[in-house]
Amino acid sequence: MEVPKRPKPFSMLDKVLDWINVFSLLSVAVLMFVQVILRYVLKMPLMGIEELCYFPTVWLYLFAAVKASSERGQLVARVLEIFCNARSFRSGASRRSLQAPSCCGSHGGATIT
Repeated sequence: MEVPKRPKPFSMLDKVLDWINVFSLLSVAVLMFVQVILRYVLKMPLMGIEELCYFPTVWLYLFAAVKASSERGQLVARVLEIFCNARSFRSGASRRSLQAPSCCGSHGGATIT
């Protein structure tokens, strides 16, 4: 389904949201990288950096939800499905007859090719 063309102020707002999302994602990645380097390489952990990382993460989720809503979509995280499929694949099931376990959302029992 094609997203209808939006008026100019809203398209400009979408670009601002894109930049906020990029900045939030990069700040989370940089903060976690700094924490790992400080903790495991320099053996000097910086207290409070995980808590400081929550702020850009929450803003990232909120603005990404606004962006997805403006595109008439939704945020999807299929971590459980990926985990269940990988576990089934490692257990020796052939790739053509890989069954998604019933624990994996709405695909319960569907054959994945």
